[in-house]
Formats: sequence, C-alpha cells, structure tokens
Amino acid sequence: MRKILLVDDSKAARYAMRNLLQKHECEVDPVESAEAALERVKENPPDAIFMDHMMPNMNGFEALDALKADAQTAHIPVVMCTANDDEAYQIEATGKGALGILSKPAKPEKLEVILKNIDSTVAGGSGGTSTASGGGASSNQIEQLSRDFEGQIAKLREDLKHREEKFAQSLINKIAKEILPTMLRQAAEQVEQRILQKLK
Repeated sequence: MRKILLVDDSKAARYAMRNLLQKHECEVDPVESAEAALERVKENPPDAIFMDHMMPNMNGFEALDALKADAQTAHIPVVMCTANDDEAYQIEATGKGALGILSKPAKPEKLEVILKNIDSTVAGGSGGTSTASGGGASSNQIEQLSRDFEGQIAKLREDLKHREEKFAQSLINKIAKEILPTMLRQAAEQVEQRILQKLK
C-alpha cells in the first residue's frame, strides 16, 4: 500500500482527496500546512507527497524547494495539486522537481496515471528496476529525463503560441494600415464614378 502525505490547508479539499486516494489503496496522512509537512516527512517518510500550491505562509513551491534541497527528502516524489494547471505552471513545477501536476478537482484518470508514475519512481529508488552495474541510467534518472523532456515540449508549445499571436497581431496591423485604406479608397472611387455617370 502506498503511503501518501497529503498537504492542503482546506479541510474540504483534504477530505475529498483523501477519499479519492484511499479508493486507490493509498494510506493517507493529511496535514494542513507546508510547515507541518516538512516536519512530518522526516518523522514518517511517505512514498509520495500531494502538495497544494496556494497555502498561507509557505506555499507549495516553497515547500517543494525545501524538500528538494534536503538530501533526506529530495528523492520523494511530489505532485502539485492546483487549479492553475496551464503550461507555464507545469514548466515551472517540473523545473523545480515536481513529478507531476494534478488539477483541482482531481480527475480519476489523471490520478491513475500519476499513481503509476509514483510506483515506477518508488520502485526505481529502491533499486528494483535500476540497471546492472555498468553505468546504465536508473529508473529515477529516466523519470527525470522524461519530465525534463515534457517540460521542454511544453515550453516549445508556449513559444509557438506566442509566435502565432505575434503573427496574428502583425497581420491585423497590416490590414488596418495598408489593405483596409486601399479598399476604402477603391470603394470611394467607385462611388465617385457612379455619381459622375448619373450627373452626365
């Protein structure tokens, strides 16, 4: 059974997520602040941490930084739980070392994927799926490379989106400054010709 440390300042959110995790055979230890999580994680190390982002005092990213900076806790997978799951947030979270992002309210199919990733990471950390001596990449390294790759893909998508927006704005400006005046002038000339024809 997976041991999950659930961190959220909302009692309702903790209740909902705990029920969802327990349906997936998880032993859930809920705490209401990042500060409490940093203490609990050393007293009773979990297999993974589900961390809310917006919390009083220390937020989820600050707690994530503290966990990854400590050699005793750096290996523990952290899943960020947030309503802000856009690409920019995902890039920042994975860049800080988060295993994944779980949007609120959590979707069961997304949770299943994350739990499978946790299982793979935990198994790799225990040495069960690491390669034999000879310099091969461990499961943890592969997972990290995969997350880095996903982060780069998300960044490229964001850059492409900005380029498309910039191109669209450039096209609008060209229409407004060049094409539209020409069309209006041509229309005015046509109207003028029709008026002159009627006057003859």
